[in-house]
Amino acid sequence: MRIQKGQWHVFAAVSVIAFLVAGAAFASSIPAGRSPIGPLRDSFPTPSFPTPVPGPSPGPPGAQPRPAASEILGPCTASGSAAPTIVCTLVLDNNSLVKGYYLNEFSTSFPTQLVYDSGKGQIFEANGFGPNLSAISASTNKIVATMGGGDSPYGLAYDGKLGEIFEANQFDDNITVLNDTTDSSVANITVNGLPTEVAYDTATTNVYVTNSVGDDYGNVSILSTVNNSEIGNITVQESPTAIVYDNANEELYVANSYADSVSVIAGATEKVVATVGVGEEPYALAYDSGRGEIFVGNLNSNNVTVINDTTNSVVANVNTSDLSPSVLTYDHATGEVFMANYTENDTGVIADATNLYFPLVAAGEEIEGLVVDPTNGFLYEADSESGALYLVDPGTEALSPLITSFEPTAPTATLGTSTTFTTTAAGGAGALSYAYTGLPAGCTSADSSTIPCTPTTLGTYTSKVFVNDTAAHSVNATTTLKVVPKPAATYGIAFTETGLPSSTAWFITLKVGTSSVGPSTSFSEPNGSYSYTVDAVSGYTASPSSGPVTVNGAAQSIPITFTASSSKIGPPPTKGNNSSGSSSSGTILGLSPVDLLVVLIVIVAVVATVAALVVRGRKPPAQTGGMYPPPGTPGGPPPGWGAPPAGWAPPPQGPPPGWGGPPPPGYPPGPGGPPPPAGPPPG
Repeated sequence: MRIQKGQWHVFAAVSVIAFLVAGAAFASSIPAGRSPIGPLRDSFPTPSFPTPVPGPSPGPPGAQPRPAASEILGPCTASGSAAPTIVCTLVLDNNSLVKGYYLNEFSTSFPTQLVYDSGKGQIFEANGFGPNLSAISASTNKIVATMGGGDSPYGLAYDGKLGEIFEANQFDDNITVLNDTTDSSVANITVNGLPTEVAYDTATTNVYVTNSVGDDYGNVSILSTVNNSEIGNITVQESPTAIVYDNANEELYVANSYADSVSVIAGATEKVVATVGVGEEPYALAYDSGRGEIFVGNLNSNNVTVINDTTNSVVANVNTSDLSPSVLTYDHATGEVFMANYTENDTGVIADATNLYFPLVAAGEEIEGLVVDPTNGFLYEADSESGALYLVDPGTEALSPLITSFEPTAPTATLGTSTTFTTTAAGGAGALSYAYTGLPAGCTSADSSTIPCTPTTLGTYTSKVFVNDTAAHSVNATTTLKVVPKPAATYGIAFTETGLPSSTAWFITLKVGTSSVGPSTSFSEPNGSYSYTVDAVSGYTASPSSGPVTVNGAAQSIPITFTASSSKIGPPPTKGNNSSGSSSSGTILGLSPVDLLVVLIVIVAVVATVAALVVRGRKPPAQTGGMYPPPGTPGGPPPGWGAPPAGWAPPPQGPPPGWGGPPPPGYPPGPGGPPPPAGPPPG
């Protein structure tokens, strides 16, 4: 199991919690299912599971039904079918070989990566539980040896010169070296954090290991096969996962999953010589020796990037039908790249001649390893969840044609004008042939990838193309074409004016039925009868100011003459549009009518305010009854003040409350009032 992007910290936390509760929760046994990983695995007895027995469940979509128990057999042979077929299933728990597809629901095995040992003719499988490495005979397809290793093995590499297998143990931070003759461990080499994958350099005989976490997060360890020790490190980019060796150029390619890039390392100098940008989260690599290309599986962008190993440039991006390529392997015999999808459990194949993806089979629960055995042509798939290896006969379906596009020049075509249907297809055995159905009238089928035609009838048409190869494979695709009427011809209607100053704006409104198609001074209309009006311009009279116009297969030109009117005030308006589309008004004393009205209102308001203040200054203050004696009496107001109110009489005593001061001169004090002022009255 490879720890994916964003999973490492979560996994570490879960491991700590599991360690704390393991003793109480699993003191005597553990439930049926996969054994715990890491140190806990050795602290408890191995659970007992029933021997796998074929049942009635058909398994995942596309898989064959489980066979009867009597069909457990010996060596597998090719199916001979053109369609891809799961020929046999090797159940690792009990080393049972079952005919056809079998999904093991209770497994203690956890197969991850696979590697082919050409010297022994064996498939080596890294197992996360129990014995860490199993050797499977390519002739019998049975386990022939098991050997120990480290904790949570994943990546494998084969050294053909020494006959050794290098196994990356993720949680032990080391590499176990195993001899394929004695089937035993010969060394353990400590490396950096979370070693993931391994590659063997046939030129230098060194082994390279990607370290995706730890203090040296983002480097590659260099191991010597002479003394089985780490002899150096190469810094690459973030989180290197997959690594593959190109023996033609003696270079190593490293997928940096967090950096969305591939680092190219020269084996002779052990230096990074190039960095190639690829898709999102590159996670898997395969080297195509036939074409000199590197295939890069991008988990998050759901495609495979193809890199030319001479120029170290991207030459293609393969659409994998929204699947996430997690494992890749190259088949030297067919020149094809097989791909496993980690999440959907589908296997597909990419034809390297066309860079086209074809679905293969759907099986298992979590395919983590792929390898091709060149001796029998089988593709081996390691299912880490069901603890099984599936032996797949790819058949010949991968050679069937593939249509990547089928479409007309445009989705809408005009009646009587030319369009072209174009089909893009590739793959298949031999030359491809083409046939079409559902074409519009005026279009005829032909054995060609392009069909030029001129539709002669209106409507919406669903057309289909059939592409066939010489091996009787046939695929098809559909497209839609809508044929619409040809638009009517239009002709110009131009209005020209004379009589206005050059800076004057003027406008025409052309009526089409009840809709306005203006204002403007020129129009383009189909044949028909129309009416027009000339918008008023202040100070001028237009002639004609309105009228009809008829378009009949030719352009029209209508002169408009403006003459100055006697009511013209001020200079003519300048060009400019307003909300109504009419011309600007004249001015008075340099002001527009609106501005002049505002000025007049302000003047009237000021005059009224001044007059009110003058009148108010001449008016005597209002009298208050009983406050003063009548005019002419001692201390009373001066003559001319005005007569007191009818029936007025002096109060019997001093000034009323609220007077606020001494009584007026001569005012007679009343009983209890203030004494008269001493001396003569004031002034």
